Amino acid sequence: MMNKFKSLNFLFIPYKLPMFILKARLLYRHFKFLMLSFLILLPLFGVLVLSLTSKTNVNFIRNFSLFWAFVVFNVSLLLLFSFDLTYGGFQFIERFDWLVLSNNTVILGIDGIALFMIILTTFLILYVHYFREVLQLNQI
Repeated sequence: MMNKFKSLNFLFIPYKLPMFILKARLLYRHFKFLMLSFLILLPLFGVLVLSLTSKTNVNFIRNFSLFWAFVVFNVSLLLLFSFDLTYGGFQFIERFDWLVLSNNTVILGIDGIALFMIILTTFLILYVHYFREVLQLNQI
């Protein structure tokens, strides 16, 4: 009777964590192979959408850029909650053979310091977009 939670050992997750962190780690285990590539390509997709809009539609450009900065920040928070603090090396490692003939390989990975720099960058982008809107509304 003492080991009734032994079947949950395959998760390798401490039982005291909040539920949203547990869900983020389970989501990461299903989609872990492209997390950093997705985080790199997500702002580029937003730029592509904004480049296809007309320059006269200023309200859409402002609202979409604020929304997209919020989406990118949430993806970086998913990285934070999926990060294993007990492991000291690189995590979220991705390896791509870029130019096969010349044997060039791209390897992506982050450690603890790089994780917080990514979160700080995505937060500052969201912060600047939001307060730019607030300051423009107060000047009118």
